[in-house]
Amino acid sequence: MFLNFELHHSAWPFCGVDLAPVLDPAEAAGVQRWYHWVRNLMGFKPSPWSSIRTALVSEEVIKGDRHDIANPFHWEKVVLNPPGPGYVPTKPWVYKV
Repeated sequence: MFLNFELHHSAWPFCGVDLAPVLDPAEAAGVQRWYHWVRNLMGFKPSPWSSIRTALVSEEVIKGDRHDIANPFHWEKVVLNPPGPGYVPTKPWVYKV
């Protein structure tokens, strides 16, 4: 999932790799040796936060206005069905109607 989202621009200078050891010295003349990542990284602290935040904002935009009757994701109330008196085992504990 992390590779679907861009790394924040302020972190680009700190997330790079030096390709000098793998480049042929004849080919490396005048060629940029440092390259930076532009996608979120595994193990990089802000990556999960940034990726999940962007995914949740995208989900809100995709689902649209929940109050619009024509929207297939339209719902009016949240129903609680906790175990106890009045519990219906065929329905989930929490659902939208």
